[in-house]
Amino acid sequence: MSKRLEQLLKKESQLKAQIQLAQAAERTKERKKETRRKFLIGTAILSQVESGDFAEEQLVIIMDAFLTRPNERALFGLAALETPPPSQAPKVSSVIAEQKKPVTTQQPTTKAKTTSVKKAPAKKRRTTKKAAQKSQ
Repeated sequence: MSKRLEQLLKKESQLKAQIQLAQAAERTKERKKETRRKFLIGTAILSQVESGDFAEEQLVIIMDAFLTRPNERALFGLAALETPPPSQAPKVSSVIAEQKKPVTTQQPTTKAKTTSVKKAPAKKRRTTKKAAQKSQ
């Protein structure tokens, strides 16, 4: 094999490795953005519940229909499911439409007990050396 061909093959393998690293970094970046979007959606909904603009009972109904894992259901005070059904959470548009209707004294038709949504305690952020230097 010629020296030129060996160099080109080596360069090709290096480029493939760089491409894989760049793709992995891009996937990580997108995952972080998706996680942030989900967090902000949850924060917005909890804010609406706390201000009374969104009924807590409706949130419990949505979570009861959505959550299937026992440890996740326990976070909201929901009873564990005997056999987890496929997720059939109510559509947000139907819940919002329900919000616009006058409130009745009828209880939700779920088996789960209705409890207040607990807000997770704020976590302390650890300051890194770089962040401390930037703030100075």
